[in-house]
Amino acid sequence: MKLNIIVLIIGLIVSEVSTAQSQLVGATTTKNLQQQLATNVQEKIYVHLDRPDHLTGEVLWFKVYCVDAMLHRPTDVSKVAYVEILDADNRAILQAKVALEKGTGTGSFFIPATVATGSYLFRAYTNWMKNAGSAFYFQQQISVINTIKQADENQQAVRLPSLGVQFFPEGGQLIENIRGRIAFQVLDENGKGANCKGAVLNASNDTIVKFKPLKFGIGSFLFVPRVSEVYRAVIFDSKRRATPHPLPSIMKTGIALMVSDTLTSKIKVTISSSTSMSEVRLIAHTRQVVKIDETRNGSDNRAIEFLVDKNKLGDGISHFTVFDQSGTPVAERLYFKKPDQVLTITAKTDQAEYSIRRKVNFSITTSQPAKTNLSVSIFRTDSISPTSNIVNTLFLSSDLKGEVESPWYYFSSDADTNQAADNLMLTHGWRRFNFNLMMDKEPKPIAHLPEPRGHLVQGKIVDGTGKPAAGR
Repeated sequence: MKLNIIVLIIGLIVSEVSTAQSQLVGATTTKNLQQQLATNVQEKIYVHLDRPDHLTGEVLWFKVYCVDAMLHRPTDVSKVAYVEILDADNRAILQAKVALEKGTGTGSFFIPATVATGSYLFRAYTNWMKNAGSAFYFQQQISVINTIKQADENQQAVRLPSLGVQFFPEGGQLIENIRGRIAFQVLDENGKGANCKGAVLNASNDTIVKFKPLKFGIGSFLFVPRVSEVYRAVIFDSKRRATPHPLPSIMKTGIALMVSDTLTSKIKVTISSSTSMSEVRLIAHTRQVVKIDETRNGSDNRAIEFLVDKNKLGDGISHFTVFDQSGTPVAERLYFKKPDQVLTITAKTDQAEYSIRRKVNFSITTSQPAKTNLSVSIFRTDSISPTSNIVNTLFLSSDLKGEVESPWYYFSSDADTNQAADNLMLTHGWRRFNFNLMMDKEPKPIAHLPEPRGHLVQGKIVDGTGKPAAGR
């Protein structure tokens, strides 16, 4: 009896110590994450172009809006924005610096006759944004038409040699015997979403699952992988030509993450493991603000579920990250919540029809009283598809790597919008913050400083031999 009591007391002590250590790890993880999110101030840029198509000899007018990434409000941190037009080889053909005052600035480019007909990339960023990489600069495709000079072959649209196919396991990895979701993206020779069908086959050429894109060459399917099997995906293009593609590697052990948006007001987050889980922590943040921080106790080989209230998440893209009992991030994915309240701006003309060179008067109104800083462009839209705007840029495109085809679609009322947006999160997902560095006490050096007083010029003073001057 005494031995049993001693063993019981020791067990309770070990359990309390383990719980205390787990709580300490969790608190440290949350604290470090909140500190990093709060101190890692970021900027976003949106540029309003007068129109997407121009002739050589014309002036391209634009207005720059620079906002903080957290609240999407004009920021006065950077006083300079850098804008440039790149050709198909990413060479800058036109560059300029734009002065920013309270987050806005205007500028223009004269398009010379030396520019060949073709598609170009208009890009804008601040010096501070360089730290996050060029994938998060403002980017928009524009067209230039030269009525005199023939199109340069180097300026033609980049064509892929064949279908470009990529697969993305939800949460980052496929785990043996655990049902997971695989997203995919198929691009045609022009880099746009391809119309195709596909199937997953095993070594015996048995069809395991069939799939096809939902929108813009992007889709997803459910799959239970086995390490003992050898899988391949076969893609059939619009002409029924088949091409084989490998699937991502299958891990024998690990943690799988699945997010299901099937409930009206809740999101179900399921975490499955091939081994026992003593504790799992789920943290979700939207634009640098922690919205969800919950912990569940695990058990042997049993899935753990979290029900997340959608109302607690911010508008736009949220990051769901799963941590194990040691505070190590083990899985992550993105989730998109369509903004509920967006300021609607409408313009109305004083007449329905006008004769040639008749003056046109129009009024601009907003859906609610607001102090606004507007820019207006007027051009024909007969053959021009809808372009990106400041809403879908700030809430969607600016937080994703890679080009988002037709970003305006994900804000529409189409029946497939929610599923298409979720597929987009799985294929264009990324990590803004490196969670493995959260525990580091020493801050990492910043390569590019902000420019709060104007353009920074760097240089060095050398002597007649080219060496650094003494005492300088």
